[in-house]
Amino acid sequence: MLYSRKMMVDIIEMDLPIANEALFTHNMQGFLELLSWVAIGARSSEDQEHRIFASSVECAVGMKNPTHGVLKIAVNSIVSAQQPHIFAIDGYEIETSGNQYAHLVLRGINGSPNYNIEDLTTIKSYMDLHFIRNQSVIIDVSHDNCILNGKKDFRKQPDIIFNILDELQTNSSCKELVKGFMIESFLLGGNQEITHNINKEGLSITDPCIGWEDTENMLLKLANLRRFPLLG
Repeated sequence: MLYSRKMMVDIIEMDLPIANEALFTHNMQGFLELLSWVAIGARSSEDQEHRIFASSVECAVGMKNPTHGVLKIAVNSIVSAQQPHIFAIDGYEIETSGNQYAHLVLRGINGSPNYNIEDLTTIKSYMDLHFIRNQSVIIDVSHDNCILNGKKDFRKQPDIIFNILDELQTNSSCKELVKGFMIESFLLGGNQEITHNINKEGLSITDPCIGWEDTENMLLKLANLRRFPLLG
């Protein structure tokens, strides 16, 4: 915990914002005030404790759709996070105020993507039905959203972003709904297995990531796409 907090403080002192995933909500007390954005993972977003936690956080919280991919349930997590809750913890009764900036992160479902216009339109209808404030979706182009022809390919993440941007130009409501993208990027492309002697610095030990050069090229290309109002 102390190491993590020191690393976060060092990054903030470089004037860079940081984010974290709330895997264990109680651990977040050690550095929550340092974060600009919090993620609730696909296997946690249906958990009521995580939903209540999201409703108490002051910064924006992105809640991923469950791995089974039911969009109605995904939106329900936003409904819950935007509402106030009363609960007991450590002998105290706590009331949250609700997080009006809780939003949805699409990460695909078991074996297939879920960022198409049809899915986005369905999400928009559910959000309208429940009067979701600040309606927003971030598309995670890794995980199951980078499965193409039945095979996951992390190297396709930049291409997926540009394809989505092209599709959004023909649908104004979905274009307004999508606020950004999430990628898995690190210094080197790919990943490595965890061993006792990890000697490949800058290479992910979890999910495969695109490398820094591909990330830089993608960002520069996005910066030049001024014809997309979505990026303005």
